[in-house]
Amino acid sequence: MKSLPLASPTANAFLTALSVRLGLGFSMDRYAVMERAIHEKIRSGRFQSANAFLAALGRDQKLLHELIETVVVPETHFFRHPQHFAFVRDHVLPEIAGTGRPIRLWSAGCSTGEEPYSLAILLHQMGLSSRVEIYATDVCRPALERARKGIYRRWSLRGVEEWPGASCYFERVATGEYRLARRICDLVSFRELNLADPLLPASGNGLAQIDIIFCRNVLIYMTAKATVDIVRRLIEMLAPGGWLIPGPSDPLAGHRVLSHPFITPHGIFYRRADGELAAKAATKSPPAGHLSPAPRAAQQDLRPIHRDSSKRHAKERIANDGLPRTPASIELSDNVVAARPATRKAGSESLPASVSQAEQSFAQKVGLLVNAGRSEEAWHVVNRAVEREPLSTEAHYLAAFVHWHRMSLDDALACLGKAIYLDPECAAAHQMRGLLLVQKGQVERARRAFQTAHQLATRLPDDAAIDFGEGETAAQLARAAQSQIRSLQDSGGTR
Repeated sequence: MKSLPLASPTANAFLTALSVRLGLGFSMDRYAVMERAIHEKIRSGRFQSANAFLAALGRDQKLLHELIETVVVPETHFFRHPQHFAFVRDHVLPEIAGTGRPIRLWSAGCSTGEEPYSLAILLHQMGLSSRVEIYATDVCRPALERARKGIYRRWSLRGVEEWPGASCYFERVATGEYRLARRICDLVSFRELNLADPLLPASGNGLAQIDIIFCRNVLIYMTAKATVDIVRRLIEMLAPGGWLIPGPSDPLAGHRVLSHPFITPHGIFYRRADGELAAKAATKSPPAGHLSPAPRAAQQDLRPIHRDSSKRHAKERIANDGLPRTPASIELSDNVVAARPATRKAGSESLPASVSQAEQSFAQKVGLLVNAGRSEEAWHVVNRAVEREPLSTEAHYLAAFVHWHRMSLDDALACLGKAIYLDPECAAAHQMRGLLLVQKGQVERARRAFQTAHQLATRLPDDAAIDFGEGETAAQLARAAQSQIRSLQDSGGTR
């Protein structure tokens, strides 16, 4: 049947209103989906025209939510991006559990509930279910109604087999679907919430002092302005030291005032740190591995070193362990960069409580500047380094890192291209390239970058340290790359 023409001014007015209300950004393909949905409603016989349908949306909330569900169809399943759950299990929850207080989590944009229920399973497995409060919100009412039922088709469980012990929480019912155990369903509280609501955070809604917020694959649907506003609100609703976990495809946003970004092989996570409370968080043990603060540098100047790739794994390495991670509280002055000492894993040295700039490595200085929100200054540092040492892989890699923080993805990719040209076997550069390409929506190129990173890492001994890898071993980077490849396959391979 031939499509009925929409009254363009009316349709545009509706889309504009929906964008303002929900913060949604409509690309041309989303506009086409919306247009088809309206035509289908008209052809059902309930409405005489597009204008009549659009007018009914103003008084029929159920109809409005049906249309929202048509436009925003997030891909979700249990334990999607399992590396995120492993990060929370291994690096975040142990610190919070040690406080003895209730643990508060929020799945923002929970869709049909697979994400918050995955968190509930994780907490139950860790023996923390008696102390947990899990909130799950979404703007789509039909999705929430399905989530509360806790019954899923096999397709939603395709990530369960990859998470040890998760399958025992499901039982198959007569319809062939799977029912989630009641003890898990009871841990999650669902409610309708619009993340673009300018009144958030609002007192009385319970969504304050949250320890961990998952807001994954939500911001990709939002306008640039809504993304910045939503991330700011989410961080304001975190407890000091709390974590915001976005999806690997979600855009970077204005986060620097209230949080520290942590770049990991799985993407960027943000941690709230406020004044005195942030300083307290700095005295606690940081996450292990690639998120540890840097050890004291052996090099005494700030010049990057051009290394022969044949000596890549020699013991005398440039101190790149400090690249993304800084202690939660840092004080920067013109002459001194002071960092609180932090506990490191056995066998590692601690960063001294106060070291002069001359005593810091090039990578440490760049990392401290970036994580302190001084990206422009960090850029001038790496730019001078590139001019002095144009054949330094490290200088170009760090330049890409700074560009990423400045949200200049094309410039970051250009710098990585130079780093990879100088050292084609730099697995960390290929991994970062994949993450950047995912952010740009270039999925096939991202997959190839992750495959290269995986191949390079698997050629090395499992415990070999990866250049610029924050202490990451070859085995860890290989697993991270493989996880990213699986995530791209789960999302259908196109964006």
